[in-house]
Amino acid sequence: MKSSRAHVQLTDREIAVLIAIARGQTNAGAAEALGVSPKTIDTHRTNLLRKFEVNSTASLLLAAVRIGLLDPDNIR
Repeated sequence: MKSSRAHVQLTDREIAVLIAIARGQTNAGAAEALGVSPKTIDTHRTNLLRKFEVNSTASLLLAAVRIGLLDPDNIR
């Protein structure tokens, strides 16, 4: 893991999208829950991948758990 990931700064909306992704919500489901369009969710997902310097959703979630942003026991 690159040390820069430990210092990733996320917006509140990016954190909400990250949690939605961790819960297994689709872009459409997350969009409905957050009151935005599916395209907006896709943009946030892309930004999260870039900020964490990863290429997949699985790697994104793993990186978020490793730095303490997500607790797998309290996702639902």
